[in-house]
Amino acid sequence: MKGINIILVFVIIFSNCNKSKSLKLADDASINRYFNNEEIHDLYKILNFFDNEIKKGCDDKLFICYKKYFKTIKQKYLNGDLKISKQKEKYLLNSISKSTFNKIWTNGISFRNNHNDTVNIIMIKYEGSYMEIIKDLGKNKNIFKNYYKSFKLSGAALNAGSINSMFNNFDKFNIRDEKERLFLAIHFLTLNNQMY
Repeated sequence: MKGINIILVFVIIFSNCNKSKSLKLADDASINRYFNNEEIHDLYKILNFFDNEIKKGCDDKLFICYKKYFKTIKQKYLNGDLKISKQKEKYLLNSISKSTFNKIWTNGISFRNNHNDTVNIIMIKYEGSYMEIIKDLGKNKNIFKNYYKSFKLSGAALNAGSINSMFNNFDKFNIRDEKERLFLAIHFLTLNNQMY
């Protein structure tokens, strides 16, 4: 009888250990609900591209490089340069499938300073799989909940509130979680694309 109880205790402990949250995109339930395998591969391309841009000129661990980058991001933004290669970003966006792109972004047009000249930009899609993932993230973390609400109220993910929130709340992100890093990547790649 004692032997059965001991085995039962080990089974319970082992099963609880296996329930720990995976930090990998491919293991995430909401990612798998909205993106197929090919699209998840594209999400990794986006994430890896952004990670590499963050690591540019930084020899520390990825987490430390993110921390260093975000300490200076607001000033970079105000200076009009997020230190993300526009040429490489364009190549990245052309390398992902149309279905992945369409689940995240839509194409738009913005006016330059004189209002006579337009430029093509990408915008986070108002209704799409990516916004559903942000909504899911918001169930557990206020920063995502507020981002989602701000987006739905304004109709624009990159409104002043959401941009400022990213600058001021970096410490609330779990950089070891690939889904949270993907969120940062998509946010800042979109912002970078709209800076001309």
